[in-house]
Amino acid sequence: MKKVLSVVVLIINIVFVVLYFVSTLAGVVKPSQCVWVSLLSYCYVVFLVINVGFVLFWLFFSNKYFLVSLLAILVRYAFVPLYYQTSGTDNPTDERFLRFMTFNVHHFTREDDACLQTIALVDDKNPDVICFQEFASKPGKISVYDTLRMRGYKYNYSHVKWKNTPRGTTIFSKYPIISKGRVDSNRCIYVDLKLPNDTLRVYNVHLASYRLDNEDKDELERLKHGDMTERSEKTLHKFKTTALAHEAELEQLISHIGSSPYRSVMCGDLNDTPASYTYQQLKDLYVDSFVKKGEGLSTTYNGVFPAFRIDYILHHKGLITDSYKRLKVDISDHYPVFVSIEIPELCNSESDTDA
Repeated sequence: MKKVLSVVVLIINIVFVVLYFVSTLAGVVKPSQCVWVSLLSYCYVVFLVINVGFVLFWLFFSNKYFLVSLLAILVRYAFVPLYYQTSGTDNPTDERFLRFMTFNVHHFTREDDACLQTIALVDDKNPDVICFQEFASKPGKISVYDTLRMRGYKYNYSHVKWKNTPRGTTIFSKYPIISKGRVDSNRCIYVDLKLPNDTLRVYNVHLASYRLDNEDKDELERLKHGDMTERSEKTLHKFKTTALAHEAELEQLISHIGSSPYRSVMCGDLNDTPASYTYQQLKDLYVDSFVKKGEGLSTTYNGVFPAFRIDYILHHKGLITDSYKRLKVDISDHYPVFVSIEIPELCNSESDTDA
């Protein structure tokens, strides 16, 4: 009986090893080739934890089968640092470094004082460039747009305006914007900033949303506990449709980045995890500031399945991450991310001026 039970557990173990491997293949398998691989990338952390559990289980019984999951984890260990870091820093070391903030503010609707809290964050962290997603100026609420302009953010650009104020994907900057534009028809924009001794392109990206309603979120909670219902198929269809949309948006974005005459920083809400096709393709072009200076899990989605890091600040390989901080504040369904980046030409220019 003990042997039969051992074989059954081993088979289940092997199934989760296979699922673990498949969840790491999204970076090389396009959603259009196999959308289910893309969807399994969202479960990478879950499969990793389950396989760690199998390692501990077999070790408890002094069984050599612990090697099955252990070897799988080691073979794909390169994914772990994309989710968890241990030796980062969240304090900028030099005032001359450029400070960036990215934040999906969810139209300032989650909390009554969301506008005031956001302004307080800006005052506290004093970023040079702010990239908002789902930005809005609501009637009856304090105008974040007017307040930021009074705070020194004289330059801004948005993919759409309403009553002469920015909405949606929006960039605020203390540095002059010398050119700007849209990357695609969704919500992807860029600006070229005139620095003292350089020009830097900043992308603000908000890839297609999954448009999950309350019923979908309830369904995800049930799926998290292994419960499937008739509603599950409709919810999963939204994930499949969005994964395919991300592939199309990514092709346009990568083409635009390749044609840029300037080095660039990309901020925004990718609506995708580090195991996804979107992130893995961008990782070949950029440095992930979290990987360089992050600490802990740094999940950025404040909602169902909280192990998601879907908001990023990535930058050209010629630039240097100085600090990374994710603030766990309950203002939106996302958390804001702050990153300090060293721009060598900017620092050298200011050093010459000081001299």
